[in-house]
Amino acid sequence: MPIQRSAGAEIRQLIEALNAPDDTRRETAVARLAVIGPRAVEQLLQEFPAAPGRSRAAILRTLEAIGDARALAVAREA
Repeated sequence: MPIQRSAGAEIRQLIEALNAPDDTRRETAVARLAVIGPRAVEQLLQEFPAAPGRSRAAILRTLEAIGDARALAVAREA
């Protein structure tokens, strides 16, 4: 059984990329975070309140793609 590294560092980098001016980089981060799924939800929810507008929209799209119930309160509030 191979040892897998923690996704925490990768998730942090991908969340930072959600504010990238480059559409391709931003959309790639959304897609990758959606694949990571529920493991990324907590960090996305923590980042959301202080995120700039572009990032907030990308976070909401990511949470929608993941489909985790923890995101409902943030989505309603937004």
